[in-house]
Amino acid sequence: MNQRNFFRKPYLTLLTFTAMLSGCAGSSAKKQQVKKTIWMADSTPRKQHAPIQNDISAPQTNCQQMVTIWVHGTCKTYHFAPYGPIKKFFYTKPGIFDPRTLTTDMHHHTIGKKICQSAPEQFPADHFYMFGWSGILSFEAREEAAHQLYQEIITLLEQYEQTHGYRPRIRLITHSHGGNVALNLARIASQYSTPLRIDELVLLACPVQDLTAPYTQDPMFTTIYSLYSSTDLIQIADPQGLYAQQKNHTTSLFSRRKFSHHPKIRQVKIQINKRSLAHVEFILSQFVDMLPHLLDEIDTWSEEIWHNEEAQPTLSIMTNKNEKKGN
Repeated sequence: MNQRNFFRKPYLTLLTFTAMLSGCAGSSAKKQQVKKTIWMADSTPRKQHAPIQNDISAPQTNCQQMVTIWVHGTCKTYHFAPYGPIKKFFYTKPGIFDPRTLTTDMHHHTIGKKICQSAPEQFPADHFYMFGWSGILSFEAREEAAHQLYQEIITLLEQYEQTHGYRPRIRLITHSHGGNVALNLARIASQYSTPLRIDELVLLACPVQDLTAPYTQDPMFTTIYSLYSSTDLIQIADPQGLYAQQKNHTTSLFSRRKFSHHPKIRQVKIQINKRSLAHVEFILSQFVDMLPHLLDEIDTWSEEIWHNEEAQPTLSIMTNKNEKKGN
């Protein structure tokens, strides 16, 4: 059964959401809850990162400059609405590009602007890119996008070496199935003669699927941040077990929220003003503006948390001034 036919059948759709809601109600009593609350507002001082000074004579592995590439999730919808707010929200150019080349009314222009203005030392605009792919909801489309992303990252690194005399480090920030595009990089790496290293992989509400989840442990990825919400139904809605090519390779019908434990994965549940986030909120301006600070905050947590398989870290962000006193 393909996915299109699946969603045309009302009774299967009802079954889908019944199963998802049941999964959401699972108990985590045996887990060790680790919760930290921070208060943030537009005026909250952010951690200052010293500007990177690149020594072009230094070995490539010693270069500290980090290039950030944002990878969007499933977004085929806008092709059916070529004009208006839907296109403005989802549209990206194909391949790796500078988001400043988009018109200012496009949401991905806003994403780049917000994150770079929020932490200009950590995310300098001249080293911040977007990667656009088809956004089709399928395993094949995400693997195809991974091939393009792999090739374009290698090309970008070569361009930096030719222009600046060094190869920078790479940070990928992904939303939703953009995370599975990124994880497919490790799956296809053996097909390329040039090795690739991703120093930081930030997964925002990534649907955890049996095909790609094991690649979080691949040496290609040095550090992984996986941020999720406990009430995000879209993250787990993709029924991986119903794809014909995956039926014999999945252990669960639906996607999951959490990856298997590994010390290099900083897996954190996110709340804002005591409320869990919806799937789309991970790419709205408020959250994007906070993201650099949240990553810094997670980096301050004890390494023991990431080595503890029973730990359930939660980061609660308060932005309501009226609630500050009580937290």
